[in-house]
Amino acid sequence: MRTNTILGKDSSGKVIKNEHYLMRIIVFYSKVKTMKNPSTQYQLLFILLMISTAAFSQKIKQDTMVVWNKKIIIKAPAVMGNGSIETENVLEVERKGNTEILKFNAVSNGSSSWLYMQDKGNKICITKELSYSNGIYKKELTKNDFDYLPATQVCVKERSVKVDKSISVTDFFKFKPVDCYQCPINISVEDCIKNGNKKYRW
Repeated sequence: MRTNTILGKDSSGKVIKNEHYLMRIIVFYSKVKTMKNPSTQYQLLFILLMISTAAFSQKIKQDTMVVWNKKIIIKAPAVMGNGSIETENVLEVERKGNTEILKFNAVSNGSSSWLYMQDKGNKICITKELSYSNGIYKKELTKNDFDYLPATQVCVKERSVKVDKSISVTDFFKFKPVDCYQCPINISVEDCIKNGNKKYRW
C-alpha cells in the first residue's frame, strides 16, 4: 500500500508528500552522478543523504482535540518510530477561567509550548502563545569575561488568530529575541511565567 504522508510545504506553500521528495532526490542524484570531480560527488552525495534522512524522518501527524466543546484538528510534527508515526509532544488541554490552554509538552527535553484560546462570539481565537525551554544565561563578570549559567527561557507573544477547523503547530512559536526572557533554574517554571520579565540576581 502506498502512503502519502504529508512532510510539510515548499517555499510556494504547496504541500510536499513523500513521493514528491523521492522524485526530487532521484533527480538530484542523477545530476550528481554526471559530475566529473569525485570530491564534489562525495560531498554532494553526503548532503543528499542528510536531506533524504531529514525528509523521511520528519512527518506531520494529525490528532483531534476538543477545545471549547468543539473538535479541532491539531497538525503537529512527528517522527517515525518502530514502524509507526509518533508525535514529538504530549498534548494537554487546561482550562483557566475563560481561557483554555493547549499545551504541547515535549517528550525528550522538558520544553513546552502553549496556545491560549478563548471562545469569542462562538468563534475560537488564539490570544497568546508561550513556550519555555532550557537556556543559557550569559553573565558578564568583568569586561570581556563572562560566565554561562543554566537558565529557563520563556518566550511570549500576544496573538489574535481565529481558528476554523484546524491548527498547525508549525505556524506558531516563531519568537524573536525581544519576545523572550530568562530565569535562574532555582525559580520554578510557574513563577518564571507568572513574574514575566523580572530582573533576577544571577
